[in-house]
Formats: sequence, structure tokens, C-alpha cells
Amino acid sequence: MITQHHNIAPDLGGLGAQIPGGIVDKNAEIFALTDGSIWGTHNGKVTPLAKMKPFVLLRLTRTFRFEMEAQNMLREYFKCATYKAEIQQWIKCNFGGFDVEPDFESGKSPVREYWNCGRRGNCICEGVVCKPTCITANKLTRTEAEVIKWIAEGLIAKEIANKMNITVDTAHTHERNIRNKLKVNFRAEISKFAYKNHITF
Repeated sequence: MITQHHNIAPDLGGLGAQIPGGIVDKNAEIFALTDGSIWGTHNGKVTPLAKMKPFVLLRLTRTFRFEMEAQNMLREYFKCATYKAEIQQWIKCNFGGFDVEPDFESGKSPVREYWNCGRRGNCICEGVVCKPTCITANKLTRTEAEVIKWIAEGLIAKEIANKMNITVDTAHTHERNIRNKLKVNFRAEISKFAYKNHITF
């Protein structure tokens, strides 16, 4: 989440600067502020979700309509009393992170993102209400996701084992499984995947 409520401006200072979707194109980026409100960038503006273009709200609603299991969990575990509360919480869970990858590309359906909402690893709704940590057909376990976070921090297997209270051999096994699932050979590639997919602390 980010804390600024107004005037979120991209950094245009250097070559290769990355600009969030919706600032200079027809895409859109949705994000949640620390106060729980939902905002978005579109047509060069930062506005509350309710004031964004109708196509954004329509596509979100159409996608959520088929999330029956998620709707049940939102009512039971998040105590959402109304349909509006359900869809707002679902949007936070799936689009709450602020990054340079647009959640909506012009003419396409919304892209649910993995982001570290603060509940990851401890939420009974994880992987149902929100996007699971998937790579093609292979799903990362919660433990593997945590190992990826520590690898992205630059920790070696022994340090990861100490942090997670597991053996060094187990840490190596998790890393080997991660490499196989990601189809990569180097830790730098795991770190790149972690930052691209918001699997970080």
C-alpha cells in the first residue's frame, strides 16, 4: 500500500524510468491506501475507484460475479455484510498493490496480481479470495514463497534456515524445488521473479 492521497507523479528523470499504468496511456492501475480506500490511475489522473471510467468498474464487477467461493469466504471470514463490501474487499485483495504493471490494459480483462498485503501466510482465504502464488501449472507453497522472499533479501541457505527455524538441508530442498518450478538456474533469477511478482518483505 502507499500513503499518498494526491498528486502521485511518476519519476521521469532518467532513461528507462518506469511509469505506472494510466499516467500516460489508456491503461489503469488500481491500488489501496493505508486507510483502506481504493484509488486508481487512468487518463493521467489519480482518482477514487468510484470516479474512474465505467469500463473499469464494469470489468471488475463482471469478473467478481463468477467468484462464488471467494464471495462465500468474504462473507464468512471478512464479515462483509453487503455485496458492495464484498467486491471492495476482493478488489483490495487482488489489486491493492501499487506498481508499474497495469491492472487493466486497454480492451482487456483485469489482471489479478500477487502482492504482499500483510496477511500472506496467515490468512485462511489466501489463494481463494486472492491470487495464489502460481507459476504456470505449478503452485508455490507458502513456505516456498517465504524462502523466495529471503533469497530476494540476499540471504544464503544457512541464514534462511535460521530465520525460518528449519534445517539447512530443508532450506536447500525448498530452493531446489523453487528452481524447478520457476525453471531457473540462478538465485538472481529467483530474486528477479520475486520483485516482479511482489513476493518480497
